[in-house]
Amino acid sequence: MRREYGYASFQRMFQLPENADPEYIDASMKNGVLKIKVGKIKGKEENKKAIEIK
Repeated sequence: MRREYGYASFQRMFQLPENADPEYIDASMKNGVLKIKVGKIKGKEENKKAIEIK
């Protein structure tokens, strides 16, 4: 969580992961809290690696 205070306008940029679906991005603000929801592209596998524990 990040808190920012100010009375002037500001801009913030974020990099989305490669599996983010730009068609399913939703943002809402309630009581000064900005919520951003980003959908994932289905069918795209994440880079997972199995590690065997002996």
